[in-house]
Amino acid sequence: MSAIINKLHQEHIGIAKLLDLLDTQMATFHAGDTPDYQIMSDIMHYMVHYPDMYHHPSEDVLFSHLKQRDPSLQGEIEELLQQHELLIEKGRAFFNTLQLAMDDTAMFSRATLETQANEYIALLRGHIDKEEGKVMPRAAQTFSEADWQQVHQGIKELDDPLFGSTVKEDYAALYHYLTAQ
Repeated sequence: MSAIINKLHQEHIGIAKLLDLLDTQMATFHAGDTPDYQIMSDIMHYMVHYPDMYHHPSEDVLFSHLKQRDPSLQGEIEELLQQHELLIEKGRAFFNTLQLAMDDTAMFSRATLETQANEYIALLRGHIDKEEGKVMPRAAQTFSEADWQQVHQGIKELDDPLFGSTVKEDYAALYHYLTAQ
């Protein structure tokens, strides 16, 4: 497996952990209790500042190259690229609603929060499943070393601020929460 696919795969594992935690918090919310809005907000802050800005653009480079090498995947790749845009939109909307939920003076709709969370989680899980199940294995089978070098040149390198070698201060509380689980 290439280093690029390995990195993206490891990031998917981290994202899945965060989605599991969001599911747990949303189950609390759905039961009528108060979830940990701060943890949920920290998760979504991470999602809109790392996966949306670095992880998905890295995949975009990989997918664009794969589309040229294997045109039979054009439909799936176009769908994944469109989902990246939709995930950005839905993630930011969900994050903004969480910010309202944390503000004791602001009004927010419980139904909107629940809908946004459920749609975002479902979309991202399905998206990752398609990437892991079909597109990335095809890249691993199709690409030559020269292809991987080309893809690598198009990717902006950044250590994952939550699951990488050094946890950034912004994510320290979330990291400690995850490790205590």
